Amino acid sequence: MRIRRALIGGLAGAALATGIAASPASAADGLQRAAVTSSTPPSGIPNAASGFVGEARFDPHGEWFWLRDTWADNEPVAIEWDYWHPETGQSRSGVIYANQGQAAGWTNLNKSFDEGGHMYFSVCQIDLSEGMDGLYDCWGPAFSLT
Repeated sequence: MRIRRALIGGLAGAALATGIAASPASAADGLQRAAVTSSTPPSGIPNAASGFVGEARFDPHGEWFWLRDTWADNEPVAIEWDYWHPETGQSRSGVIYANQGQAAGWTNLNKSFDEGGHMYFSVCQIDLSEGMDGLYDCWGPAFSLT
C-alpha cells in the first residue's frame, strides 16, 4: 500500500499561500505537463532527485526541469518544486507531471526564476484525478540555486 503525502503537501502549501502574495510570474505555476523531447539533460547537472519511479533534474542555466519515468507501471510521475528568494521573499511552487510513460524517455518544461533563489524539488508519483494533492511516494528533495 502506498503512503500518500497529500495531507503534508496540502498543509505546507496552505502555510505558504497564507503568508505570501502571488506574483505575476506565478500565474503559470500550479499543475503543468512536461513535453516529450528528443534531447537529454545537459551533462554535469548535479541537481537530481531520483526514486524507483522516476528521475528529476533542474538546470539552473535557463531554468529547465527534466523528468523521466523509470518504471513501466502506467502511472504518471511528477516533480514537486518549491522556490524561494532570500532577498525578495518571493515564493512559488508547483507540480510538473509526465503521463507519457516510460517509453517516452526524458520530458522537460522551461520556467523562469530570478537569479539567486533557492529551488527544492522532489520526484513523485501522482494521481492526476486529485490534481496537485495527488502526489505520493516522493523522493528528495534535491536543492539548487537559480
